[in-house]
Amino acid sequence: KDIKQKGSVVKSNNTFALSNNSEVVFNRNTSSLKIEMKIDASEAEKGFGIGFGAYEDQEESYKLIFDMTSNNQYNCPALFMYQKNKELNFTPLIVSNNKQFDVKIIVEKQVCVMYVNGNVAFTNHISTMEQNPWMIFSNSGVVRFSDIKIFK
Repeated sequence: KDIKQKGSVVKSNNTFALSNNSEVVFNRNTSSLKIEMKIDASEAEKGFGIGFGAYEDQEESYKLIFDMTSNNQYNCPALFMYQKNKELNFTPLIVSNNKQFDVKIIVEKQVCVMYVNGNVAFTNHISTMEQNPWMIFSNSGVVRFSDIKIFK
């Protein structure tokens, strides 16, 4: 269940279209879970993704950020984990021509594994994950998050 929206968010059925500095915050999950969703990033390039530990104003969130450009220090499309403005982790990202992503996230206590299109696994330790809400966000462009499902 989404509990808070900020910025330009259009919700239709189980699809959220976010643009330019927008976010949707969801209820905290205090047990292990799996999150599935589809992301359509055909109108964006980078600066969107999923955040965990989204306490209060979301500034302390750990954000798993998609960057489909090669304009980063690794010169390739990538997934990053940031907290505030500090990069904590990175893995290369394979981007299809249609910029569609099938995302599955497994959350077990403080460990989060995000699978993207069945060919990328991005594992992170997020200490505040199980006590706080999670969110989807877009910092630039229009990104559509759809078919969001949570399995406990």
